Amino acid sequence: MMTEETPEFGLADGLFVFVGAVSLWRAVTAFEDTYFFPKDAERSIMASAAVGFAIMAWKGKDFLEILKA
Repeated sequence: MMTEETPEFGLADGLFVFVGAVSLWRAVTAFEDTYFFPKDAERSIMASAAVGFAIMAWKGKDFLEILKA
């Protein structure tokens, strides 16, 4: 039984979220490839990993709370 507080999500909602997340992932990857050491793939990957680890260290608890919802 659904309550007023709990929205009902269906397959279409999940597909839209998935496509949106994949599109953002692609955009971020293209941005990083273009601006983080564009002529050095290994350094670009390491810079991207460093940014990802920094964000997770800074906001990791917030991400865990989102996943629990």
